[in-house]
Amino acid sequence: MMTAMRNALAAVSVAAVALLAPHGEAHAQAGNSLTFDLSRDSIDIGAGFDGTRLLIYGAARGGGQVAVVVRGPTHTTTVQKKERMLGVWAAGEKRRIAGAPAYYWLATSAPLDKLAGKSVLKKHEIGATNLDIRAAKGEGKDMTGYVKGLARLYAKKGLYVTEPRDVQLRDDGLFRAHMDVPSNVPTGDYTVAVFRLKDGAVVDHAKAPLTVRKVGMEAEVYRLAHEHAAWYGIVALIIAVAAGWLAGAIFKKSK
Repeated sequence: MMTAMRNALAAVSVAAVALLAPHGEAHAQAGNSLTFDLSRDSIDIGAGFDGTRLLIYGAARGGGQVAVVVRGPTHTTTVQKKERMLGVWAAGEKRRIAGAPAYYWLATSAPLDKLAGKSVLKKHEIGATNLDIRAAKGEGKDMTGYVKGLARLYAKKGLYVTEPRDVQLRDDGLFRAHMDVPSNVPTGDYTVAVFRLKDGAVVDHAKAPLTVRKVGMEAEVYRLAHEHAAWYGIVALIIAVAAGWLAGAIFKKSK
C-alpha cells in the first residue's frame, strides 16, 4: 500500500515538473523517466554584469544517479605543451584542437567513478577530460595530454569545472543543481544535458537550450567589433587620441 502511494506521488511530481515547465522542447519525450527545466532560458550580459546563478531542476524516476552537463559553443583553439628541458620547464609543441566547448560545467549526485566506467563517461562526454576533442585539420592525431592541458587552462579562467558540483537528489527522484555563471562567460548557444545513470549505464537523458547574449551598449560594442572590425578600430583610435588630447589640455590648464 505504502509502495503504491509512493509511486503515485512520484508520478505526480514528474507530471507537475513537465506541466509547469514552459519549454516543451527541453524535456524527455512522453514515457521517458526524466524531465527537467531551467530557471531561465537566457542569460543577458550588460554593463556591470558580474555573474549570475542558474537553477536546473527536475525529476528522474526509476532510481540511479543524475549528472548535469552545460556546454558552451564549440570552437577551434590552440594548446601548447610545457616540456621539461635540462631541469627547466619550457614552451613545447603547439597543437590546434577542434570541438572544444568554450564553457563546460558539470554537476553530479555521486562521484564520477561511481556513476559509470570510463568508456560510458567518454561516450557521453561527462567530465571535462572526457570531451570529444580532436586535432584540427592538418594537425597530428596524438592528443595525449592536450585535452587535460586545455581543461586545466580553462579551469584557471573559471570556464571549465573539472571537479563536479553537487546535484541534490531526493529519494523520490526530484533533483536540483545551482550553476554559478562567471562574469567572463562566453556568449553563444549553450546546451544543458541531464543524464540518469544506473548500474554503470546511461538509461535516460534529456536536453534543453540556453542562450548567453550581450544586451544594451555592451551588445552594440560587441556587434561593431565583430561585424565592422575596421570601423571599430578607427573609432577606438579616435577616442583614444581625443581622450589623450583632453587629458593633456586639462593638465596644462591646471598649471
